Amino acid sequence: MGTLLWYFQRLTAVIILAYVLFILFSYMVKPWGSDYSIWYTDITSLPMKIFTTIFFISSVVHGIQGLRDVEGDYFTERTLGFMSETLGSYALLFRIIFRFFIALVVLVLTYILVFEYLLGG
Repeated sequence: MGTLLWYFQRLTAVIILAYVLFILFSYMVKPWGSDYSIWYTDITSLPMKIFTTIFFISSVVHGIQGLRDVEGDYFTERTLGFMSETLGSYALLFRIIFRFFIALVVLVLTYILVFEYLLGG
């Protein structure tokens, strides 16, 4: 399972890179600075909304995977116990709080994507 997650992390990184490069290339080629309607038409087109949604989902998955790895590496009883035995005994509590904040961020970002961007607020 670890190798599959590693490949998935790299796949989401490639999708994020493709989106960023596409936006940068579009900015250099199209005269977005001179006319707002060109930018608005480009951003609100269906292919761009689909690409942005894929980018958003990839960013969330990439971020959650990275944060899960940070949690697994640093919020363990062994790692925290190395600094202090008291901290080590609270490792499970720290992990639960960390996961709660990750879930909260995912919910807020999902709300913004669905209700504000895709459905037009």
